[in-house]
Amino acid sequence: MESVVIVSELFLFTSFVLILFLRKRTSKNVCTTLILYLIGALPLIIAGMNNQQVEIGTHLGLGLSLIYTWLIVGIAMLFCIVLLLKTK
Repeated sequence: MESVVIVSELFLFTSFVLILFLRKRTSKNVCTTLILYLIGALPLIIAGMNNQQVEIGTHLGLGLSLIYTWLIVGIAMLFCIVLLLKTK
């Protein structure tokens, strides 16, 4: 289960790094991207830390945080595609 959390975090991190490389690197853009990354990563980190308990609520929380994280990854990747098409 921990491998799923790690892979999801890596995809989330990669999508936000792509956004940073495709935009102008001003301090405002970097801070905004970092804050959005932390907002997206926090539920998954909390669910991963609470994964040690074996209760039905733990699995539900992990599933919901994975869905939330993958939605953010999808939105970030769509934003990257828009930025790529805009620069060409």
